[in-house]
Amino acid sequence: MSDLGQSIGYVNAIPTPTLTSATICSGATASLTATGGTSYTLNPGNQTNTTGVFSVTPTNTTSYTVTARNANGCVAFTTATVTVNDLPIGVALSASNSGTLTCAILTLTLTASPTGGYTYAFSSGASRIGSGNTATVNGPGTYAVTVSNVNGCTASASTQVYSQTSVPTVSLTSSNVLNCTITSATLTATASGFGTLTYVFSSSNGFASGPGSASTATINLPGTYSVLVTAANGCTARTTTTVNSNTTTPTLALSILNGCAGSPLPLSATPGLSSYTFTSGSGMIGTGTTNTTTVSGLSAGTYSFTVMARNANGP
Repeated sequence: MSDLGQSIGYVNAIPTPTLTSATICSGATASLTATGGTSYTLNPGNQTNTTGVFSVTPTNTTSYTVTARNANGCVAFTTATVTVNDLPIGVALSASNSGTLTCAILTLTLTASPTGGYTYAFSSGASRIGSGNTATVNGPGTYAVTVSNVNGCTASASTQVYSQTSVPTVSLTSSNVLNCTITSATLTATASGFGTLTYVFSSSNGFASGPGSASTATINLPGTYSVLVTAANGCTARTTTTVNSNTTTPTLALSILNGCAGSPLPLSATPGLSSYTFTSGSGMIGTGTTNTTTVSGLSAGTYSFTVMARNANGP
């Protein structure tokens, strides 16, 4: 009689793991999810957990392998790829007129680069021109553009826009009041402002001078004169001055009292004037600031006398 021995062996099933793939832009992080096991190890990186969720940041397109272990200790593996797309290269943003708004240049153009196969999104305040890489702005501030390539990857750049709209200051003076002696006057503009200044003088009497760098002008007629000053930023300022004229001719009369031969003969002119010159047919009798004089040594006869006087305005 013999004995029969038996033994029962069990073969456990291996896991059937899965691993998601991903596509990212350079510098981004991808989330990979593994299933089919109770614990997981991801390589490269040697990450281990029981959730099956992994974060990776490859610099280049990379193939990842996950090893899944089930409750029985059996293992299996599978692979997936994370594709890394490049960002746009050389992204920049520039503004026309060196990025400066002025009184003469009220709008600037922003230009984004690179060009060709990209799309562009400009920040608030910039008005894109069509579907291209340019936009216009009319206020100071920081402006940005986001450039996208065909893979949807983006890169951004910014530029600063400034405002130079300071208005010049100006005053205008005249050197003289016109009269019979002073027949011309010099207008002088005193101004300050951004950069080089130009001047234009004008008047309703037809006078005009400029534009030019000269801040003075010579005039010979009374009237209201103005000067327009323009700064290098296109900003302007205007002011006026009045040039007066006093050319009133003095009222003058000469009184002569008849006298006797050989006696002094008094001459008297209208008083209140600045100077007097008395003359006769034989020449000058006298000159000065007084309105009277005498003529001596005359014999009997008829004589003609003349007086010329000046007031404060000249002859």
